[in-house]
Amino acid sequence: MNAADQALVDEAVKACATAYAPYSRFKVGAAIRTTGHEIIQGSNQENGAFPIGQCAERVALYNMIHSLGRQAIDTIAIAVDNIHQKSPASPCGSCRQVLCEYRSFQQTAMRLLLTLSTGGEVHEI
Repeated sequence: MNAADQALVDEAVKACATAYAPYSRFKVGAAIRTTGHEIIQGSNQENGAFPIGQCAERVALYNMIHSLGRQAIDTIAIAVDNIHQKSPASPCGSCRQVLCEYRSFQQTAMRLLLTLSTGGEVHEI
């Protein structure tokens, strides 16, 4: 993995620390790198009135749109912090739909890097 991708994965791992996951204990951090090399983070935010919480990927995307406007996304790193998780997790269906629609807006591909907060393998999709 190149240094820029490793730095993005590191930002996703850091974002796990701001997750609010008292119910599932499944903390997720996401970091988006735009084609202009800006990095925006997000983390999952649960709510007792399931399912109105937000996933890390959507929090990061909405933070990016709010802070920078609609920018083209190059890569999104997603890290999971849960002692029971043995391999990286891919985005849920809702996040896939939102990312797919955003990809249609930007009309270019975006990469996903999936990892655990404890390190180890990184899956690229």
